[in-house]
This record gives sequence, structure tokens and C-alpha cells, in this order.
Amino acid sequence: MRVHRCYQIGCRELVPLNHRYCDQHYKQHHQDYIAKKSNLSENEQLRRSRDSKRYDQQGRNPERTAFYHSSRWIKVADFVRSRDMYSDQVTGKVVDDGASIVDHIVPMRLCALPEDKLDTSNLWLLSRRTHNIKTKLEQSMDDNKLKHLDREWWTKVLRERL
Repeated sequence: MRVHRCYQIGCRELVPLNHRYCDQHYKQHHQDYIAKKSNLSENEQLRRSRDSKRYDQQGRNPERTAFYHSSRWIKVADFVRSRDMYSDQVTGKVVDDGASIVDHIVPMRLCALPEDKLDTSNLWLLSRRTHNIKTKLEQSMDDNKLKHLDREWWTKVLRERL
């Protein structure tokens, strides 16, 4: 059976590949999730659910969905999270696993080859807030310019925005 270490920082327990946490930390994270979810008002829960369903039905590209659910992407994303020590690469703050996003520095749609989409030198970990700011900036830029922007440039610009 193939195993890996629990994703909880500091825990050295071995768990099967299809689990993220050992039993102890799974219970802890699940309780935190339930507590956070119960703190949302009923209207907020309904709105989020409705928005998510609408996005999945209308806005999500099926090819991208398949890519982000592939086992190769999940392994690469887990590697990037551990490489970046579960911290936002712009602010340096530790990010909860649920609030972290493995982001393509040069957007995935501009990657020339399919294997470039999994190139770890083009990936970094961002908090949801930082990722949203970066995405809005990307949407206002020309694709030709986006191809040539590197990690240092994004770090400088995003720090100014935060």
C-alpha cells in the first residue's frame, strides 16, 4: 500500500494516498469545517450554493474541469503546497488548505504544450484573496503581455495591491 505523511504541519503519521490527514487531524479539520459552515447565515449558504451551481453549469470549461480533477494535477498541486510550505507566496502568511489555490503564474490557457500546464516552475501557492486580485489584473491585460510576466513582477504588483 502506498502512503504519504499527514498534511497537518508537524504531523509525521503515515496515511493512505487517497487521504489527506490522519484520523486525528481529519476529525479536527472536519469539525473546523462544520463550525465555519454553521457560522454562515442560511441565506449566505443558499447564495453560495446557488452561485456555485450556476458557475458549474454555465461558466466552467469542461476541459479545465477534467484537468483540475485529474490525478496528475492533484499530485502536482499537493507537491506545490508542500514546496511552498502552505504559505501565500506574496504575503508569506500560512494559508488553510481550503483557502489555498495553486495558481499558474503564466495562465494555463497560454501554455504552449500540455505538459507545461504541470510545470512546477510556473506554479505557486496563493491565498484566495491574493488569487482573486491577480485574476482581476490578468483579465485587464493583453495575452501577449501575460506570457512574459514572471513571478517577481507579480509579487511586486500584488504586494502593492494588498
